[in-house]
Amino acid sequence: MLDREGELMYKLVLTAVAMYILMVPVAFLFSLIAAVPYYFIWNWVGPAIFHAPTIAFCHMWGLMVLLHLIALPFGTRAKT
Repeated sequence: MLDREGELMYKLVLTAVAMYILMVPVAFLFSLIAAVPYYFIWNWVGPAIFHAPTIAFCHMWGLMVLLHLIALPFGTRAKT
C-alpha cells in the first residue's frame, strides 16, 4: 500500500499522462481547423496575383506544420 505522499505522486503522474494523451488529438484537430482559412486565402489570392498553383487541403496543412516546426525555435516563447 502506498503512503499519502506516494499516492499523491501517483495521482499527479496519472493526471499528467492523461492530459498528454488528450492534448494530442485536440492539437491535431486545432491544426486542421486553423488550416482552413489559409487554404481558402491561398487558393483565392495565390493564383490571381502570383500565378501560383492551387493546392489541396492536406498540402496546406502539411505546409503549416512544416512552417511551425521551422519557426518554433525562433518564436517568442516564455522562458522557463
